[in-house]
Amino acid sequence: MKLGAHTMLWLDCLGDADLSLLDRISAFGYDAVEVVVGERPLCPRALADRLGRLGLSASVSCAIPPERAPGSPDPDSRYAALRFFRRCFETAAAIGASNFVGPLYLSGLPVRPRTQAERQTEWRSAADTLREAARIASDYGVTLCIEPLNRYKTDLINTVRQGILMVDEIGLPNVKLLYDTYHANIEERSLTEAIGRMGTRYLGEIHLCENDKGAPGTGHIDFPAVAATLRQIGFDGFAVFESFPPFGKDNIWRQLAPDQDSLARAAARYLRALFCPPKTELAEGKGTVKRAFV
Repeated sequence: MKLGAHTMLWLDCLGDADLSLLDRISAFGYDAVEVVVGERPLCPRALADRLGRLGLSASVSCAIPPERAPGSPDPDSRYAALRFFRRCFETAAAIGASNFVGPLYLSGLPVRPRTQAERQTEWRSAADTLREAARIASDYGVTLCIEPLNRYKTDLINTVRQGILMVDEIGLPNVKLLYDTYHANIEERSLTEAIGRMGTRYLGEIHLCENDKGAPGTGHIDFPAVAATLRQIGFDGFAVFESFPPFGKDNIWRQLAPDQDSLARAAARYLRALFCPPKTELAEGKGTVKRAFV
C-alpha cells in the first residue's frame, strides 16, 4: 500500500514554483503524492527528479473545467479534454505514474433535474470520450481511474455500481475506479460492501477522507473496517488523503485543522498506524488506532 497526500490539500494545481511542497509531504511520512496538473507551468523532468530524490511515488489528476469536459454536449469541449488528457498522460509517463484519476466523465454542466434520456446522452458522450482517452493512455502505460461523486456534484456516477457500469461500457483493461470514502459516505449503504464489490478488478486507487473532508480518525467513518476490507481483497495500490483548503473548493466553510500542514500530518500519523502498524503490535493482536486529533 502506498500512502499518499493530494496536492489539492494546498494548491489548485502544482507548478514549478511549488516543488518544495513535495519535501514537506515526504517529511510528513507519506510514500506518494497525487499531483494535480493544471494551468501552472510544470516541467515533468524537474518533477520527476524531485520525486526521485525524495523516494515518492505518484499518481496524476486534474481539474475538469467546462471548456474541456469529457461528458460535454459540445464536441469541441470533448476534443479539448482529449488534448489536455494527453498532456497529463505525458506528465504521468515522465514521472513514472501509472494512474490518472478523478471524475473524468463530468460534463461541466450544473447538477439539475433532467430526464433519463438526457442523462443517457451525457453517459454515451462520456463513455465514448473516455474510451478514446483510455486508448491514448495505453500508449503511455497509464490507467484511468474514474471517481464516483456525491449527488451534489453530479447525477451521472454516484455509486460504485454505476461506476462499474461505466467501466464495463468503456470495455478497456486500463480503466478502473477511484473510490473516495467522503463521497461514498453519502451515497453507499455500506462502504465495505462497495469495496468488496469492486475487488482489485475494478479498484485502482482510493481516497481516504473523513465524512467532513477532514483527516481520517476525526469523524465517524469506520476506517479500521475499510482497511480490513482492503486487505481482504488484496488491494496494494495508492491510498491518498484528499482534502482542500477552507473557504474555497468543495464548500468547506470552517477550519478542519489549525492549518493544512497540520491536517496532512494528522492524516499521515493515523493512516500509517492503521495500515502499517509495528510488527510487535500485530503479534500482540492490538487493533486500536488512536484518533488523529485529541
